[in-house]
Amino acid sequence: MQEKIGAILFRWRNLLFPIIFILLFTISPASIWHDATIDAHFFWAGLAVALCGVVVRLLVASTYYVKRAGRDGSVHADTLYVGGPFALTRNPLYVGNVLIASGFLILLGNPVVIMSGVLITILAYQSIIATEERYLKTRFGEQYDNYQKIVPRWIPTLSRWKIAYLNIGFCWRRALAMEYSTAGAVVAGSIIMAIRLDITSGIQVPPVLWVLLAVTIATIAYVRNFKKAGRLQTQ
Repeated sequence: MQEKIGAILFRWRNLLFPIIFILLFTISPASIWHDATIDAHFFWAGLAVALCGVVVRLLVASTYYVKRAGRDGSVHADTLYVGGPFALTRNPLYVGNVLIASGFLILLGNPVVIMSGVLITILAYQSIIATEERYLKTRFGEQYDNYQKIVPRWIPTLSRWKIAYLNIGFCWRRALAMEYSTAGAVVAGSIIMAIRLDITSGIQVPPVLWVLLAVTIATIAYVRNFKKAGRLQTQ
């Protein structure tokens, strides 16, 4: 049952998860506390967690070119990655995704939404992982079995950092090409939530927020065109 749910979520994850968060953003009040200090604490804590998720995804992208879309909406992999971030946790991209999702939930500042949302996010990715693990066991056999015994599914083993990155380089161009949209969405989304909070609180929105939002959107567009022109390494 879990694997069937995971297969559905894998196919529609790029559409489903953003829609859910947009709905949460729309129906959730900007603040349940009506206290600028408490709201600020939630905002900065959420932003910090979300940015940690972005850093994790950038780290993965700078190390390997990972084909994340599968094939025809189903799980597919030609290579089993076991080095770099994949030597710390078997699912570094999903760790990054959960951190980003958790960060935005914290930004909403509602403890009930935060706890339920984080739990649902983890359960959803757990189902996707179950589907992927079944495929990987079939595809890579004993190699994947041995990998499972050494590397945890979720929590990174940071003590393996030096071993994990032995003889492995970083490519910032690939990281930028693959993750600019995610990083940009996190920054733009955070700014929009800050603007929303000010407006609903009756506070005049600082002009710098509008400037930052415009700069962020322009940067996303610029990098996108830069990538389409073939000036960023993707593989």
